[in-house]
Parts: sequence; structure tokens; C-alpha cells
Amino acid sequence: MIQTTHQTYDIQPVRAVLPCDRGTQVVFPAGLTACLRKEHPEYERILHHARSSLQYGHPIGFILNEAGELVELNDTHQSTVRQVQPDEDDPGRLMVEFWAYSPICYLAKDHPEYERIKNTLEHAAAMDEQVIFANYLHMVEGETETWWKLLDVRPI
Repeated sequence: MIQTTHQTYDIQPVRAVLPCDRGTQVVFPAGLTACLRKEHPEYERILHHARSSLQYGHPIGFILNEAGELVELNDTHQSTVRQVQPDEDDPGRLMVEFWAYSPICYLAKDHPEYERIKNTLEHAAAMDEQVIFANYLHMVEGETETWWKLLDVRPI
């Protein structure tokens, strides 16, 4: 579980993918750069998503650690928020439903940007506005279910 406060969560398109000493450098708008280390367990998959974002110009969700290394990176989806409500089965998360995305997603209350994301989702639901969002690469495997955990959400 990612818990440090020195991580950067964002959704942006990739502007460049360049080789570097330790792996691949991923460049985002406004000069933000990140290193995808060759040792990352999802190196090939993340690199594929980064190159796809570069090719097609679509934004991706990502997390950078305090050293500027990519921790997580995944494709985004765009949808109107159907509803946001407490999860009756797990008080540690909110259940989020989207109109144009079938799986139910969950926002964990221990997310470092929980309040910002929660407010964005609730506002979008109340105003019938779209958001862009990304889940983590892998589903969370609980004792009784697997579920999509929201990585980041931004207003359109």
C-alpha cells in the first residue's frame, strides 16, 4: 500500500518516451519527467501504456515517488459519475459508479488525496459532469472479492 505524502498523483498525456541509464524516461507536459526503471515488475506493461499515450495523445494516470520514479501508470477512462456512496461492506472505502464504465470502482479512504478526489466525484455526480479517472494496474484481491481501486480522478 502506498502511504508516503511525497508521491505525485496526476493524470496527463505523455509528451516523450526517451531512453535513459536506468530504464526509460517518461516526459509529461510542463517539463515533469519520470524514470521507469528496468527493474520495475510491470516495466513492459507500463512502457506500453506510456507509448500508447504518446502515440494517441490520451492522458494516463500515474504515481511518481519522491525520487521521480514511476510507481504506477495506467490508462484512463472518461465518464459521468452516476453515484458516490459509502460502501456498506467496507467502511474504509467509497463505492463509485460511472455511467460509461461498467465495473464499480472504489476510493480507499487511506488514499493520500482522498478529500480532493471525493469532492471531485461528488461535485461531478451532483452537476452531471464528466471526469477522467484511472484505476491501479491490478485489481485489489480481498478475501471475498476483487475490486478496482481508483488511482486518481480529475474534472474534465
